[in-house]
Amino acid sequence: MPDWTYHPLRGAAAAVLGRRRSQRTALRLLASIGSRPSGARLIARAFGHRHPPERLAGEIAGVPVTVRLGISVPPSLAREAVRALAPLGAGVVEVAPVSAADAETVREAAAGRSIPMVVRACDAETEAAL
Repeated sequence: MPDWTYHPLRGAAAAVLGRRRSQRTALRLLASIGSRPSGARLIARAFGHRHPPERLAGEIAGVPVTVRLGISVPPSLAREAVRALAPLGAGVVEVAPVSAADAETVREAAAGRSIPMVVRACDAETEAAL
């Protein structure tokens, strides 16, 4: 995302909401816009770089990706990250650490996604639940 889009607002938002809450709010706002018809295209045109160089393609954890650039998020932010970051040009979302209690949340985030997800399970029970 270009610096001019968020740097002027980042400090003010952090002062009002707190740093973590302002980050989550921004991610959820992008996810909300991206889930609307033509919203992903609007985000990509305004903020993102949808056509990355081919040299960034490759594999991450055995998953082919068009861009080896992504984000690692906790299960509570997986749904928003999957919806918000693909229009910005991210190539993968890692969800970690995932416990058996988070399995349903991760499955919901993966439903209808347009970006590869890598899930790091805590144990064999979690793998079976996923």
